[in-house]
Amino acid sequence: MKFQSNPGVVHWSGLMKLLGYLQATRNYKLDIGNIAEISLTAYSDADFASCTDDRISVGGHIVFCGNVPVSWRTAKQKSVTLSSMEAEFLSICETAKELMWLKNVLEEFQSTNVLLGDIS
Repeated sequence: MKFQSNPGVVHWSGLMKLLGYLQATRNYKLDIGNIAEISLTAYSDADFASCTDDRISVGGHIVFCGNVPVSWRTAKQKSVTLSSMEAEFLSICETAKELMWLKNVLEEFQSTNVLLGDIS
């Protein structure tokens, strides 16, 4: 989004590489396999005021389903933090939101739905 209004040649080249990668890997999939008990494990971290331009912290997370990574992200945080503890807390909050969303998705997959009808 940072260079969306005025992209340069470098950005166009990067976009073309990304589209080529997506085209080449369009048939790839995540294979979780047979896991007896599906459990989610998340790791979160933040780097306090790491961006030297604006002193905004960077946070990130990775979420595993069993031993398979299913979600990951790293990004600048949405606000300026005043301490490393605050930066870590914001990162943990974002991770918790992602973890809850994935938990709800998994619950949908594991639910048993029964539809009974009597059509005469």
